[in-house]
Amino acid sequence: MTITDNGEVDRTIEYVGTANIVPGQHLLITRDITARIQRETELRMKTRAMDKSPIGITISDPHQEDNPLATLLSGTTPRSTSWRSIRPKAGSEEGRPPHLAP
Repeated sequence: MTITDNGEVDRTIEYVGTANIVPGQHLLITRDITARIQRETELRMKTRAMDKSPIGITISDPHQEDNPLATLLSGTTPRSTSWRSIRPKAGSEEGRPPHLAP
């Protein structure tokens, strides 16, 4: 169910209710699931994009101290690798580590 809050923002909620828990009194429990719906929609879109991609996709954590992907791409030791140092210009062989040269 979608409702609009005081700030004129649409919210998606789920709810459950029980009538007459005490004669003449009813219980209604609601939960705002707007953020969850947005995350699920974004995840479906990204999953579709990855599934249809004609190239491989690698996901890596650049904050990981001994990031093996950064080491592979830069040809350096993990501690000396900086993400700035492993981004050569697009379409350029310049800056490419020797072990990745064509």
